Amino acid sequence: MNFLYISPEFPPNFQNFIINLSAQGVDVFGVGEADFFELPIAVRDALRWYERVNLKNTEEVIRAAHHIKDHCLEGGSFDFVESHNEYWLELEAALNSEFGISGFNKDNICRIKRKSRMKQIFSGGGLKVAAGGLVDSFEDAISLARRIGYPVILKPDTGVGGVGVHKITSEDELEKIWPSLNEKYILEEFIHGPIHTYDGLCDASGNVIFENSLILSAGILDYIQGENILFYTDRLIPESLRAVGRKIASLFGIRNKFFHFEFFFTPDGYIPIEINARPPGGVILDMMNWSSDTDLYRIYAEMMAGKTPIVPPEKSYYCGYISPVRMENPPSGEEIKARYGDAVISVEENLPLYRAAMGHYRYLIRTRSVMELREIAESILHR
Repeated sequence: MNFLYISPEFPPNFQNFIINLSAQGVDVFGVGEADFFELPIAVRDALRWYERVNLKNTEEVIRAAHHIKDHCLEGGSFDFVESHNEYWLELEAALNSEFGISGFNKDNICRIKRKSRMKQIFSGGGLKVAAGGLVDSFEDAISLARRIGYPVILKPDTGVGGVGVHKITSEDELEKIWPSLNEKYILEEFIHGPIHTYDGLCDASGNVIFENSLILSAGILDYIQGENILFYTDRLIPESLRAVGRKIASLFGIRNKFFHFEFFFTPDGYIPIEINARPPGGVILDMMNWSSDTDLYRIYAEMMAGKTPIVPPEKSYYCGYISPVRMENPPSGEEIKARYGDAVISVEENLPLYRAAMGHYRYLIRTRSVMELREIAESILHR
């Protein structure tokens, strides 16, 4: 298999995909913005060839990919293109279109990039969605907000995470924020309820071979606005979440990919917010590994190499992510490890790119019971 990997340099933990693919006999080629010799030795050794390019210039990347194809593939072509990164999904789609590779392409990438299109697919599949839709003018926004009732949520049609999202509580607020919006926006009802996720990995036939769920203490917008951060992997996935999650994976045609679906959990069930056709960001993939004592980098590589990976049938741990955003002097790693011992996986600084949504410092905790996890989180966040 000839595998073209976009951005081998970032995020660093995803470099494990490249190393494991190579170990499974896959020929991995890279296109990225880093100097080749800035990559870790293990990644350099795992890449058959690497081209340094401006990833924001699609035509430059396509030319580089053709150069690799012409000089390294001896008449063959690429079998798969992947980035595992939301930022490069449209580039991935352009490369799939250019080389005739299966997967999301220029014609259907809107299904997983535009929230308005997601809502159409959710509704078409019989799923309840938040009331609202695209607004093309201030007059449209005012009219829709009056019908829905305040508070409402304004979010970019193609935004990522909580970037550009606004909670609007009055007509005056809407009038004040509207002139600053410079892209297409969706206006929706504000739904009260915790956010749960359904995450996992689909094989070539669309079967979910690994699944996970995150329980969030608040929404990403709340985290960006300064709330303390707590979320954790659930050991037991509710059957109702599994059913709606797998239905969405089928509706969107997820194949040979990780996914990350977000829901409001309400008395009426799970209401889909959006889907992401890539793994959850930051260290969450590693949290999924720790929850099951497994290695999703290896599982993915074995799957892509045509093997049948062994996947743990159940999760042994709750794995929690804690970031005391509101604390001026958070406890040190030594202090936390002395207090909680083996329950502490790590205490580290986040990469700068992640700090707005995931905090400056992170404490990763693993416990057998959710009660113990919550007690540790409370003691860290409210010491």
